[in-house]
Amino acid sequence: MTQLTRKENIIYANKEKFKLVSKLHPLITNGTRKDDKFIYNKDAGRYMCPAGHLSKNDGHIKRDKNRNTRIKFYWDIEKCKSVRYERGVTQKGRRQRATL
Repeated sequence: MTQLTRKENIIYANKEKFKLVSKLHPLITNGTRKDDKFIYNKDAGRYMCPAGHLSKNDGHIKRDKNRNTRIKFYWDIEKCKSVRYERGVTQKGRRQRATL
């Protein structure tokens, strides 16, 4: 299992003048998603949709043997139905929407 570096650990390492060897979180190293107007809110640890709704969870980590680690975020479909961005966002019969 890989340990990830948190911001507090980086600040502490700089203050105590030692070098960290752990990896940064993939959201930090790879950046955020592009072109879909979803914004990552670092304080909440969640994504915000173009309508301003935060995801229901703070990320479900999925690890596959032969693929990169993926983090899924879920939204409340009822909120998605009530916004002007509904087209292309919701699908009939679903109770929640996942992305990432």
